[in-house]
Amino acid sequence: MKTIPTSNKEERNEGSNKIIPGSIESAPTTYVDGLATLTTGPAMSRLHFFQTESIDRTGPTPVEHRKIVHTLVLPTGVLIELASNVLKGMAQNRAALLEGYDSNRAILTTLLDQVSLPQSPKSP
Repeated sequence: MKTIPTSNKEERNEGSNKIIPGSIESAPTTYVDGLATLTTGPAMSRLHFFQTESIDRTGPTPVEHRKIVHTLVLPTGVLIELASNVLKGMAQNRAALLEGYDSNRAILTTLLDQVSLPQSPKSP
């Protein structure tokens, strides 16, 4: 497997790249519930993402059964850059994120308040 360096800042200056038209739409999309494991090395990092298959509530503590559905391998420098960009973006959009959260919470609360569940018949 040939590795092409992508974390060299001289090669990745602003405006020095172009996304191939149509490639975003044709890229596979995978929904994940979370990050299962993260392994980092000096050159490469590996992230395993999971989907929750089921939750076992029979014991005293619920246990999630997680299935690894996607593995992402990338240069460690790119992972650091990604983490930095995500945190900066979240910080820059803090007000909008919190407003959206509050708005969604209000909508969900209103909808749930309108639902009445049938009462279970009480055992004699």
